[in-house]
Amino acid sequence: MPRRRLLYLHDGKSLYDLFFLNFLKGHFDVVFGTFSRSGASSIARQTGLRTVFLGGPPLELPVHDMVKALLLSPLRTFRLKFPPVPLDADLTLACWATTYGVCTYAAGIRPYGLVTWGSDVLIHPSYPPLRVMASQAIKGSSRIYVDSRAELKAVVGLGAQARKVVSFPRFDLEYVKGHMAAKEACKEKLGLKGREVVIFDRAHDPVHDPLTMIEAIPDIVSGHPDVVVLIAGAGRLTRAMKFRASSLAVAGRTMFLGHLTRGELLDYVGASDVYVSTSRSDGTSSSLLEAMALGAVPVVTSIPGNLEWIEEGVDGFLFPVGSSVELSRKVKTLLESEGLRNGMGETALATVRERVDWASSSQRFLASLSEMMADRL
Repeated sequence: MPRRRLLYLHDGKSLYDLFFLNFLKGHFDVVFGTFSRSGASSIARQTGLRTVFLGGPPLELPVHDMVKALLLSPLRTFRLKFPPVPLDADLTLACWATTYGVCTYAAGIRPYGLVTWGSDVLIHPSYPPLRVMASQAIKGSSRIYVDSRAELKAVVGLGAQARKVVSFPRFDLEYVKGHMAAKEACKEKLGLKGREVVIFDRAHDPVHDPLTMIEAIPDIVSGHPDVVVLIAGAGRLTRAMKFRASSLAVAGRTMFLGHLTRGELLDYVGASDVYVSTSRSDGTSSSLLEAMALGAVPVVTSIPGNLEWIEEGVDGFLFPVGSSVELSRKVKTLLESEGLRNGMGETALATVRERVDWASSSQRFLASLSEMMADRL
């Protein structure tokens, strides 16, 4: 019996895309469709899947550039309705409600499951046109996949029927276990022996507020000659971050690592003592769960998505959005006590082990996809 066909629509620029696609290709004949040229080539190279570039502007569109995405929606809808090659599938998964989700809805593709990404349901709906788009994508979908209570509440508020919502963390602890090693061994491997390491690995864009991280560095390293701050990733604020680090005279204590493969990033997280996220909005962050699993104690913003995982002073620290002063104070508290770091790190790992079970979540995911296909018949 031939395997069922699944069309997966997104930009292909996220680790979540690789996470889903590598899982799904073991169960379906998967085609990856995208409006991103670089996403098409990246996914083809990393997964071996058939990819279809659906067309787009000459210059690559930043993932979070919603003004241009809004203007391009009619053209994108047309290209989905009349693709350059047939996209016949038994089921479609559309990612990001206010882009691929609403275009899938408007193109009349049915049935489709909607994978929410965080900002598309937590931030964008505060703007009326984007709220309408998110609501249409949600109401037209057969299932909505969220990763946190914050996103669940948001999609229900946008018109989702609770019975259609499937919630689970997008995280496989078994994969991360392959990178678990003694912290000092990780540091020696990466040339960080004898250093206290703080890492920031969120995308360099406004929603993740990386400049707050940079503003906190002078106070973090003051009085701690062995501390080094690692900045992984890239984005439209990378240049501003480097310029600000230079003007604050902390460039010598800060290492900009650029884009890393997931394996490389996990090695650096495993070598880190403290993990920082300054994000203004998140569901369940896989980078947070990775840090908790690898012994880097989290210091993260006190937003709903993080509050689902971090208990203040137990398995991490929380600070107000945009407060570099509180961020640096919490980080320094951890740097000044190895015993506190070790204790909180062990508790954080226990939290992840207790609450994350991809074996169970993946079966619920597959069952819901089968239900959608059955509804189509």
